[in-house]
Amino acid sequence: MDKKLNRQFLSWLYLYATKTGTTLELVSYDLSDKELSQLVDSLDSMGTNPFRYYTSYEKVDHLVNELPYRPEVIGVLDLPSRILRYGHWGLDIGTL
Repeated sequence: MDKKLNRQFLSWLYLYATKTGTTLELVSYDLSDKELSQLVDSLDSMGTNPFRYYTSYEKVDHLVNELPYRPEVIGVLDLPSRILRYGHWGLDIGTL
């Protein structure tokens, strides 16, 4: 996996989750479960892992269809081009 990680943003998310008691889940539409697991392991080894869980979805619609059945989800932070697909769950970084 050769994607560059934004350590400053990861640190901000970690501090946000710690301060607010929020649990963060890392979701990917591009990585397989195995690749996502490796990414989370690498975040753990760096000590900058704000995510407690991770899930790989094939399509955005798979997560969107699951949201009504996940009462623990208070929001989805994603690219601005996809925010509206999540309905009231859609968040941008400014709303945190």
